[in-house]
Formats: sequence, C-alpha cells, structure tokens
Amino acid sequence: MKFESPRHLVLQNARKYFPKQTLIENDSKEPLFEPLSPGEARVYSFVQPGLPAGLYTISTKQTISAPSEPATGTTHSVQLPDKTAPAQQFKVVAPQFSLPNGAVHSVYPSQGRGAPVQTLPHIVFNDPYLPWEREVSRFPEGATERTKRKVPWLALLVFTADELRLQEEDLEGTSPLFQDAVFTKPVKQTETFAVEMKAGDLNHLSKETAAFTLPPDLDSEALEESTQAIFVPRSLFVELVTKYDKEGRLDENQSEADISRYMYLAHVRSINTEGMANAAKEDNGLYSVVLSHRVGPLDKHEPTPVIAHLVSLEGIEKMSWPVNSNSKYVAIPSLHSWSYISLPPDFVGIREMMVHLGNTVDVLRVSPTVLDGLRVKYGKGGERVVNRLQDGYTLTRYRTQTGEVTAAMMRGPLTPNLVPDPLMSKWNRLKSLSNCGTDLQIIDQHLGVPDITYSAAWQLGKLLALADQGFCAALSRLRKQIQKFADNHSKADEARAKGAYLDHGEALAALPEAAKFIRSIQEPNPIERSKAPDLVSRHFRYDAEQLDLSLNNPSISRNFVKHSKAISTKLASTSDGGPDDLYNELNKPYSTDWVVVLGWVLDRMYLDGIPAHYLIVDPSYLPKESLRFFNIDRNWIDSLVDGALSIGNLLEDDDDKVRTAIKESINRYLTTAIPGLKRTPQIPTYGYFLRSDMVSQFPDIKVEAPLPEGAIDTRAPILRQALLDNGIMMCLFDRVPASHEFDKLRFTQPPHQQSFIAGETVSLSKFETRYKRIYTVPDTKDRTKPFCDEGSWDNEDLKPDDQKSKNPPVPVFIWGGKDAPVRTLLLHTWADDVFSKLSEKLKNDALTSLFTDPYPTSTMTGIQLNNPIYELEISLKPLSPKVKSAQLAPEDVTLQMLAPTILSSARTTPISLQQSVLNLAALPIIALPTSNQASVGRTANPPPNHSVIPTMTNEDRAIVNATKGGGLQDFASQPQWSYMVYAMDDPSPQLRVNKHIQVNTDYLLDIVFSINLIPEAAAGTFDLQEIQVLIPMGKMRDPDDPHRATFLMENYTGPGATMLTNLRLNAMIERTDDLLVVRLIPRSVSKMIRFEKVETASFFLGMVDVNPYESDTVVTIEYLQYYDQFANPFRDTKDIILFKA
Repeated sequence: MKFESPRHLVLQNARKYFPKQTLIENDSKEPLFEPLSPGEARVYSFVQPGLPAGLYTISTKQTISAPSEPATGTTHSVQLPDKTAPAQQFKVVAPQFSLPNGAVHSVYPSQGRGAPVQTLPHIVFNDPYLPWEREVSRFPEGATERTKRKVPWLALLVFTADELRLQEEDLEGTSPLFQDAVFTKPVKQTETFAVEMKAGDLNHLSKETAAFTLPPDLDSEALEESTQAIFVPRSLFVELVTKYDKEGRLDENQSEADISRYMYLAHVRSINTEGMANAAKEDNGLYSVVLSHRVGPLDKHEPTPVIAHLVSLEGIEKMSWPVNSNSKYVAIPSLHSWSYISLPPDFVGIREMMVHLGNTVDVLRVSPTVLDGLRVKYGKGGERVVNRLQDGYTLTRYRTQTGEVTAAMMRGPLTPNLVPDPLMSKWNRLKSLSNCGTDLQIIDQHLGVPDITYSAAWQLGKLLALADQGFCAALSRLRKQIQKFADNHSKADEARAKGAYLDHGEALAALPEAAKFIRSIQEPNPIERSKAPDLVSRHFRYDAEQLDLSLNNPSISRNFVKHSKAISTKLASTSDGGPDDLYNELNKPYSTDWVVVLGWVLDRMYLDGIPAHYLIVDPSYLPKESLRFFNIDRNWIDSLVDGALSIGNLLEDDDDKVRTAIKESINRYLTTAIPGLKRTPQIPTYGYFLRSDMVSQFPDIKVEAPLPEGAIDTRAPILRQALLDNGIMMCLFDRVPASHEFDKLRFTQPPHQQSFIAGETVSLSKFETRYKRIYTVPDTKDRTKPFCDEGSWDNEDLKPDDQKSKNPPVPVFIWGGKDAPVRTLLLHTWADDVFSKLSEKLKNDALTSLFTDPYPTSTMTGIQLNNPIYELEISLKPLSPKVKSAQLAPEDVTLQMLAPTILSSARTTPISLQQSVLNLAALPIIALPTSNQASVGRTANPPPNHSVIPTMTNEDRAIVNATKGGGLQDFASQPQWSYMVYAMDDPSPQLRVNKHIQVNTDYLLDIVFSINLIPEAAAGTFDLQEIQVLIPMGKMRDPDDPHRATFLMENYTGPGATMLTNLRLNAMIERTDDLLVVRLIPRSVSKMIRFEKVETASFFLGMVDVNPYESDTVVTIEYLQYYDQFANPFRDTKDIILFKA
C-alpha cells in the first residue's frame, strides 16, 4: 500500500498490525516478488514484460464439439463453414527515443559530483521492466539460457568531452555531416555534447561521414519523435561492439555488431525500503539498474569531467559490418545524460565522509567556536546575547504595527535545548486563545529586544491555513456544523427552561392537554357568568418576558460550550465503531471534514509544509558535512496550530468556543490509545538534520534507529524521513537522543544506490580485483572475507618486449591504445573467471559447492561489481545522571490554548549529546501585557468612541483656532486638492450639486470624505506631514437665530475613521469642544511622505448620527494640510448641504 502523507512511515507501520481487507491473487506468470525483511535485498537477472513493444496480431478460431451418444459419452466435431478467422492488430507502446517523466529514480555519480576513477556509473529506474521492454538482439548461443540471460535495449556508456565534441566545420555545416536542409545551421550541441533532432533526421545524415543505429522498420509516428543523438568516433564505437572469444582475443569470424556483453550490465533489485527517504513510500521497492562497463580516464592526475549517456541498442545488430571505414562518426540515440567528475585515487570518498560526520555531531545552533569568540570579545556585557544564540536564536529585522523597523530575536520550532511545555505552569491550556498573535510576543527586559518566536509561529499558521483552500473549506464547514448545533441546542435549553419551547416529541405529548384546554374555553362557567364583564381591560395584553438568546447570556454561553464539545466529539468519531470510539486514521471517519482538519494539524506537527527558514533560522547553524540534533518546541507548534484554527471565526472575538472544542477533540485523539496498537499516536519531539554530499549521492541512504529490547513493538522507530533539499535530510523521532531508548544511530548505503567499481585498483599499468562470496545455498560462515586470492592483471602493451609475460592470464580488462583508449571490462572473460572461481572454490566443510548456478548471469555481475558497503554507526553518550528522566521523557503531546502571561524567568533544560555539554545561565524574560492590560485584538462589544477619543492639547487647539483668524500659507504652486462629502449608501453623489447628505433617516450614516490630489496644480517639493479634517460638532440651535452655528452632528460615538484605499496614511480622531478632528498621519518612520505619493486620502466616518435639520442647512468642513517646508498649514473649506427627503 502506498502513502503520500508525510506521516507515511507511522501509518505504514500501524497498518501492519491490522488485518488486510482484501487479498489480490496474482495469476500472472511473472516472478512473484515476495516481501522482504528489513535489511534484505533480492537480485534478479531481468524481468520479462508480458509483451515487449511492437505490433501484434490477435486472431480467433472456434471449434465446437457435441456428444452424439450421451450414454457412452462419445463426441464428434461439428463441421463449420470454411471462413477466414477474424484478426485484429494492436500495438504495444514503450519508450523508444526518450524516457517518460519520472522514469529515472537516481543516478550515480549524481550530476556534478565526484567519484573515483574506477567507478562504473549506473542509473536506477522506477520501472523494473523498462530495460527489457524492447527486443534488440537474437539470443546468444545456448537457447536454454534464455530464462536467466537477456540483452536489454538500453546501455550506459561513458565518454570524455574530447570524444564527443564535434568539430567546428561539422557544426557550421561546411563538412558533409549536417549539410542536409533539415538541419538548422549552425547545429548546437547540448551541455552533454548531444544534438537535439527528430529520430527521422538521422536518415538525413551524410552516409559518407556518419553511420547510424536507427532501426529500419520505424513507422512515421516514431520518425517524428524528438530525441538526442551523440556522435561517437567510429574507432571507439567498434571497440564497444567487438566480439571476443573465451581467450580474450578478437573473434575473426565476427559478421555483425556484437551487443551480447550488455546482458551482464542490467539487473533488477527488490529491496526492503525501511529507513529510506525517497524509496520508503512502499514496504518493498522494485528497481531496475543499468550500469556502465567503462571507467574514467586513467591518464589524468586531476579531476576530469566525464559524460554518461543512456543509449539505445536498437538497430546496432542490423548495421552493416564492418563499419564503413570512411565514416567518421556513428550516431546513436541518447535517452538520458548527465556529467560527473572522475577523481584520482587519492580524493575523499564515501568512507572519509562518514568518518568526518561521526566526529562532528552537535546540536542545531551557532558553532561553539563562534560562541567562545563572542564571549572573549564582549565579555560579560555580551553574555546575555551569547546565551540567546546558544539557545538557537538569531537576530532578525522586524517591522512593528506602527511602521517602525527594529531588531527582534527569533527562532523556529527546532531548539538545541529542551523547552518546558507549557512554557510556564500558569499557562491555561483550555480557556484562552490568541486572536492576533501579537500578544504572544515576549520582551527581554535587559536587552529591550522583542522575542517574536511564538507571534511569528501564530501568524505563519494562519498564512499556511489560508493558503490551503481545501483546509479552509473543511475547517469552515466544520465550524459551521459545530456552531449551528451548539447554538440551536443551547437556545432550545434556555427556552425550555423558561417554558417557551417544546421539541417535536414534547409537542406531540402535549396535544391532548391542549385540546382539553381549548374545549374548556367554549364551555360556559356559571360562576364567571354572574360577574360583570370588564370592558376596559379586555383588550389589555401583558408583554411576555423577553428571552436573551445571545452568547452574552451566561446560561447560553455555558450550554454552548457543553453542546459544542458534544458535537465536536461526534464529528471526531468513527462510523464503524462505538459512540466513544475516535477516528484514528486507521478506521472509517464519521466526518470527512474532520479527516482533513485532523490530518492537516498532524502534518504540521510533523513539520510538513513549514518553510525551511523557520526550521533553520540561520544557515550557519547547519554547515556542510554536519549532523545536528534538535528538540521540537511544542509551544511553537501550539502557536502555529492556534493561528491556523483561528480562521473562519465570524461570531466571537474574546473567546472562540468552537476553536476550543476542536482543540479538545484533537487533544482527545492525541491522548487516547489506538485499539490494536496499545499506544497513543506517535508525535515527533526530537530529530536531526544531516547535511552531506553523501545524501546527494545516495538520496535513499538507509537510516536505522533501533528500538531497545522490550520496547512497544507497534511503535515506528522513525516517524518522518525527508529530503528538504539537495544534500539535506531530516529525520524525526519520539525518543530522546542519548537515552536508554535511543543510544545509537546507523547510516548504511541503500542496496539499489550502492556504487559499482571495475576493480580495487585500476590504473594505466595494472588492474586488480577482489571477488566477493555469492551464495545460492545458505551458509553461516563469514561472508565478508574474500574466498580466493586477489586477481591481478598487467597492461602488457606498456611493457618492453623482453618483459612481457609468455603465458599471461586471460585478460578481463581492455586498456586500449594511447590514441584510442577503451578502458572497459572484457565482460565475457571477466564473468567466466568469476563464475569458475565461485563454482570451484566456494564450498562448505563437506566440500559441497555453495554456488550452483549453471552459467554466469547479470545477477552475479551486479553483486560482484558492487563497491564495498560502508556503514556509519554513531553511539550517543548516555545522559548525565544529574538530569532526571522526567525532565526529558515527554508526556502525551496535546495542544495548548495559548494564554499569555508574565514570565519572570523561563529557561530550558539542557540535554547531553556526543561532544555537546550545555550549561546555560538563567535568562529572565517577560511577555507583553496580557489582553486585560494592552490587547491589540478586537473586542466583542466596543465602547462608544467618545470615551476614548482624546481631547486636543492647548497647542493643537491654538493651531485650530489660528485657522479661523487667517495667517495660513497661500502659494500658487501649493498642492491642490478636490473634496467631496456624501453618504456611503448614496448611489449617485456626483450628480448632487445643491444637496449632499440626507437627514432624518431611521439609521446611522457612514459618511465618505473624498480627498483627491489634483496633480497638474502642484509644482515643487512638498513633504506632507499631516492632513486635518475639522468637522463642526454640537447641538442644533434655534432656526430663527441669525447668529446660530450649524453642526454636522451633536456628538460622535461611532467606531471611528477608516481609510478607503490609501494605506500609507493612518486615520485618527480627536475632539475639541465644538470640533471632531480627523488626523491623517503618514505611516512612516520619518513621519512624513512626498505629496505625489498621496494621490488620494479618502476615508469614511462610520455610524454618524447627523443632526435632523428641518430645512436645507449648510455645514462647513475645513481641511488643513501640514508640510515640512512650511511653518503654518494650508487651509481649504468645503460647504456641504444637509437636506430632508
């Protein structure tokens, strides 16, 4: 089963302990790939596809038999009319000139990396059938061997740049090679020296200059397929397809190009993928491998770039042989290519990298060398900053809400020390939430620098949630379900308690009494008949008691919490269990929306989707070739999740009860044991980063962190293993490093990504190899030691004639000449030599052969050419006995509700890792004031603004009064503004010339003050400091009073002024005795802004109670503009007319 979740390791491990739902029988005739145990691999020579690529014809023939004598059972055939049997052609399609996307799993050496000169590069495919999907060769001699030997249609060849680089005259078209009109001049080669063209263009190459390997029976569709072609020198190509006899000599009877050697260079590997980052999406992986038999240049003493090309062998056997001596090149289609660096023998290899990693284990923070240098340089004055850096913090640029830029301390969720959870014991885990994130900031009183760690986490959680449309939709629907259920039931409970509500069942039960009461009304009552009728009060109705069904009602609020918890518990349950059974990702959910929300939250706990610069806040914390351990700060994760769950809240500001109910359901899942596993869900608390070239070369490097003996078997040893970037691996655990549960960490090269080498030593003069033990019969002896003497061959061509061996051994390696270096394994003789030694010398104590294959195969070749497998095991030192286990062993992970409070002293408890001793001093830090003191969030019921609008100072009042007496600037070139004032609900304010705002409405008005710059009326440099809008405010006077003043409103108690479009300005309101002053202040550190950047300064004043004048009334609005270049402000006025409809 395949898992795409970042938690696939945990889910995959849990699935093992549940019965399989379905069993699929394999009725095909292909090999059955049985499951393997961890650490096991199985190698196959090849995998035969059901039908190789090609054109097939299917026909039918029917024969009918019927019993002629039922008693005896004899039958006879029924003669049918002689008709031609129907036939149908079909085509099996497979890659031919290019590979499909995702076909390549990995290559070695990887692009741009280095490898020793004796390395044989290889390529790994995700499809195990790919190398054999096309038939390219008549099977070699011995047809009975077909079951284990088959020539693939793909081969991997290695070249130097000089061998593939075409001459200038070839590319320009002056030579015959590309003279045909189909080629665009000049012809360009790619970075790997291939030429892009259509497959059919190979037919247009000059036959006198280049031979080509295009199959002759291609259809028109194949000829139009794009490909890349490499042009191999004829002499080198001939060496790659030359046939040798069993003595290693040229076969004089060769009549065609021989590609039989390539059957040893492809095989299939079935591996157990436990502990591998890329391959571990399934329990077992099946990969095909194609390797080269040519090494890098042997005459170089410095790193040399070489190019690997995956070429097609189709059509090679059908070429004319020998190759035309006039041909300069042979064109071969290339399906994939890359380049790497061939290194001399003395360069660093995988073994040296592993040794270096083992000696540099540390925790994720700044280098101890840097910390020591800072202590020496700054002494005690810088000790507090050094301690913060040692805690994993870094300095960052931070912009406050008012626009100022300052410095702040910040870290991500990964810390070098253990952070208490909760951060302080006073934090309430279930009653308070954050609505903005800024109340989670912490101020270091000594440094005066804010710590925005948890505030940034909250904001990040909200951004990640908003960016995920699926999660937003699911959370909104889930909130709606909880809100609607809890609201309806809490109101019903309140109404029922007041006797004003009956549900459906209660209403039906009350019908008999209601009918009886109605009948009693119609029956005459002799007592009542004797009384005189009360004609005065007969129509009087007493007002029923008004029910408060809002959340402000304490009873409603309490019931809402109760019902929201009940429905959230129901939504978080499973549909195939009891009412108290929770959905645990291994059963069927009751709510699909809950599946999305729970999965999203758990993925964030596994650090999935969190940007890398939050995980590694400073690049210096993770240097090259390093292994760094870390703790996961659960407080940071809580802040992120709280920010994510805050979206979709449209009803409550101060206490989001729906969010609390969702969190409680998540906590219930995190603390409830999963049936069948006898443990709670695994949540990561520790981990490590590995940054190494080794990860780039082996992306599927195997990681093992074995559980201790007697541990819970159902736990997954590794919770998450992921490649964050090229060369960077992250692993997460729920165990404490260096504890009795986690005392070692092991890295091993993956079975399908191990490198191959031609021999132990390959040089210009010598070839040495050491054969490995290969068993077809199980044996308990040590399999790591060689079973025979090392093989050694000399390059006889370099020896003087008098020193050449008279009876040299059969050659297994071809050096070639200086002008035509071959550098290839002679695979037939090499395979025969390995096979004979395995058959003759690999025997047990009873002299029975332990290798019983009848002939050499690609399986034998793939194992023998494997480079030795290296393994790095890091032993983590035990923790100091002074550190109690209770300080380190995490409790069940749950979500906090984030109630910020004052922190008098919060420090972390150190852990001990190999070569890491953390002794940190206490660092007092405090949080920002709580929401009761200085909340920046919204309030549920904002008070009237008249209680919070500040009155103007005497200096401000003097400036305002100065506007009435003149003395203001008046320049012809000053910025000019246009003004309009109108109600926001007015559909056409531009059409009203003599009337602007309607009074005597039955609702409060939102009034728009439109302020727009007239660009062509301004010249010069003006830095705007402030715009003031003076709105007259006071009681209406006697309309007959000729000296009466007119006011827009009597008082203002609305929510304030809000900018419409230009967020470069802040709108603030103040008041005097008879004015409401709206101040538009630039949002900048310099407190000013160039006037041309303020094209508009329009705002609206919300919920204005306009004075209800009985006739049209003129009210004058004044505008003041303050500029840095002038001492006094500029003044404008605008008359607006209030009218009654």
